[in-house]
Amino acid sequence: MHIIFIINSLESRGGSERVASLLASHLSVHYKITILSRYSINKKNVYYLDLKVNDIKFTGSTFAFLMKCKQYIAQNNSAIVIIHTMSKLTPVLLISGIKSKNIWSLEHISFSFHNIIFRLLRYVLYKKLDKVITLTKEDARSYDFIADKVSTIANINPLEIRRSNSVLASKVIVSIGRLTYQKGYDLLIEAWALVESKNPNWMLHIYGEGEDRNKIEKLIAEKGIKNIFLKGLTDDIQSVYDSASFYVMSSRYEGFGMVLIEAQSRGLPIVSFDCPSGPAEILQDGVNGYLVKNADIEMLAYRIGLLIKDESLRSDFSKNALISAMRFEPEIIIKQWIDLIENNYDYSGES
Repeated sequence: MHIIFIINSLESRGGSERVASLLASHLSVHYKITILSRYSINKKNVYYLDLKVNDIKFTGSTFAFLMKCKQYIAQNNSAIVIIHTMSKLTPVLLISGIKSKNIWSLEHISFSFHNIIFRLLRYVLYKKLDKVITLTKEDARSYDFIADKVSTIANINPLEIRRSNSVLASKVIVSIGRLTYQKGYDLLIEAWALVESKNPNWMLHIYGEGEDRNKIEKLIAEKGIKNIFLKGLTDDIQSVYDSASFYVMSSRYEGFGMVLIEAQSRGLPIVSFDCPSGPAEILQDGVNGYLVKNADIEMLAYRIGLLIKDESLRSDFSKNALISAMRFEPEIIIKQWIDLIENNYDYSGES
């Protein structure tokens, strides 16, 4: 069976790029996998891609990319086309008129992210799809207009599960993500201003880059905060988790929250906003971390303070985090994908 993935790019250090690379690599053991993406001069794939995957990159404008994808699909028989979309890729490909035996859309961002006009556009266009895959059950409910076509499969955990607790004695708290409005670092800084005054020996390390870096730096300076450090990008994400005592996520919305299962796999307790649409399906409040009402800055600060003060609580949460992470092991998630593919593709008529 030939399966074609389409994604805007494999050259950025993002969650959708990582998931597409992982899925393509693991599924290439069982199927012929081709992945179509855009190419920027002098840039390479950020994440590992198995050599069995047919990695095809197109140059040119967005329109040229769409037309080249459409042409490739028309000229190469495929059982399933799977579009990895953050927002626009699936709709514009459907508008372009791509045709295949099966066209699926893997949604990497919460449906609530989209404005009302874009939701209406999806309402019309997505009825043409053969399958929509969401990362959470909460997001799946947003597609009730095509409920019979929707399935939910979580992301693969890209890190090995740690076999012992995190560095609970560390006075470092970590957060990882693009420096954008979505990730809510302005809210986290407001919360940290309440935390730092009572815990001057603790530090918050934020990893990532993005268009809001200057705004974040300015807000840190305005608040007179001394112990928030913007660490930029890293090629050794596992060591970042392993050096921390726990993890904080302040996102306004997520498609899933890959960082949460990564942090759990390394035994980190987590404090996270209960934003749409991933954290509540990854965290158990009071068991392996804390879920805080979305955008509740004071409660976020309070929960961070509780974990800072109680090493025994961090230890309990850490043990439970390692157990929770097992749900996202590659063999478990890939089996779900294989079952979905085999149960939704008709082999009749094939030689």
